[in-house]
Amino acid sequence: MATVQTIIDSARYDLVDYVDGVGLGIEFDDTELLNYMNRMVGILDSNLVSLNSDLTEAIDETHETTAGQSYVDLSSSLNSGNWLDIRSVWLGANRLEKVSLDRLRYESMFNTANQTPRVWSLAGRKIYFPAPSTGPTELMPNLVDRDFSAASAWSDIDLGLFGAYDDTDDLTILSGAAGTFCGLVAASAPMTAGQKYRIKYDLDNVVESWYLKDTTGTQIFGTMDTDGTQNSLNFRVDDDITGGYRVVAVTNTSAGDFDNFHLYNWLDCLTIFYDKKTAVLTLTDSMPYNDIFNEFLREMLVLCAKAKKEGIINRADGVFNSLFKQRVMQEEISRSFIPRNYNYMEF
Repeated sequence: MATVQTIIDSARYDLVDYVDGVGLGIEFDDTELLNYMNRMVGILDSNLVSLNSDLTEAIDETHETTAGQSYVDLSSSLNSGNWLDIRSVWLGANRLEKVSLDRLRYESMFNTANQTPRVWSLAGRKIYFPAPSTGPTELMPNLVDRDFSAASAWSDIDLGLFGAYDDTDDLTILSGAAGTFCGLVAASAPMTAGQKYRIKYDLDNVVESWYLKDTTGTQIFGTMDTDGTQNSLNFRVDDDITGGYRVVAVTNTSAGDFDNFHLYNWLDCLTIFYDKKTAVLTLTDSMPYNDIFNEFLREMLVLCAKAKKEGIINRADGVFNSLFKQRVMQEEISRSFIPRNYNYMEF
């Protein structure tokens, strides 16, 4: 994939502004052109969102409702704050109805203590709904198995033979061989075959990656490879699986500190479909949208830089908007067109 620096260097040929090897041209430096590029990408994001493009759609399966709380704060917790709009909100398999804030206030007045949310509204960077009486039910019955505050049912199988295992205060593990693991019995994390679940956990100091499997090692629930607080894995349990965990080393150098496990029924959890936006780009970043718009963004970068230097940016704004709408519409028509198949009968 092309980097931002590659596109900026290419644009310099059209600007007749050849770089001297240290990010400085005759008229433009990399900092200025990078600023223009981020503006162009921001406009592109907004135009794609306005057409409900599949290129900006994303799914979040990390949030849950909280008992007595009438909102979920998405300020920085949804794609690190890089989002533009919320498309739909689901509680388990039920899609909540989006309503106005006025309607939501009316609904909240008549919400009973045991009523689950069925409507939602977006206000600022928060999703609001009538406050539920409960959040998702914790399915891991023993607190010590979740937070390692005392002796737990977790056990080392062979990590200690090759690497290290310590379940004091948290689960600190180091692999010396791929496939080594520790585990938790099914009774401490019971599941039902065919049911969908969400597992949450904290992970710190991760090296390489780990598989989370059921206690028999038959089904892989997911891969754990990113540091974070309350990371999520969502999965449906296969036939004949009754629960429990195996944390299995993917490589011989896998390491990590795990803590605060939770297991929820997926039907009690939120799923949010939203429109993501591109994070602020640096020169070494790959270009967004898998290089689909590279040439267009290069041309727009050239036009923007020239308009700035010539002092005609106000007149150029209308042209920019028209060109962005034209390019995005062209892409969306191409991507969303579904040919209709006809049955041909030979006479």
